[in-house]
Amino acid sequence: MKYYQNKTTGEIIGVENMREVITHPTPQSTALGYKGYSYKVVYDMICPNKILGEGIVTYCITNSYLKENYKRIKCEIALEKYPDFKQFRHADLPDGTSEERLAVIRNQTF
Repeated sequence: MKYYQNKTTGEIIGVENMREVITHPTPQSTALGYKGYSYKVVYDMICPNKILGEGIVTYCITNSYLKENYKRIKCEIALEKYPDFKQFRHADLPDGTSEERLAVIRNQTF
């Protein structure tokens, strides 16, 4: 996994699993010689500060958005802030009152 920090907010994410998403052709892709399609490169994004929504398996981020808004950081920096660097789900919320659980969800950042 590679770690990145948002240039403006400072939030840390991890990315892995590079993929190509095939989509409708654009004038630029046609000019580049792609016949009938275009593509974008995306990564699976791990956000240790955000809980996945119901039914969502993973977040994805495009390569262009990543390069414009994030800078690469050392893994030591990311693991110092988030020692348990993983994507959290609703099952990971603390057992307690619904007010405590809602407080965790409200305090999420992205």
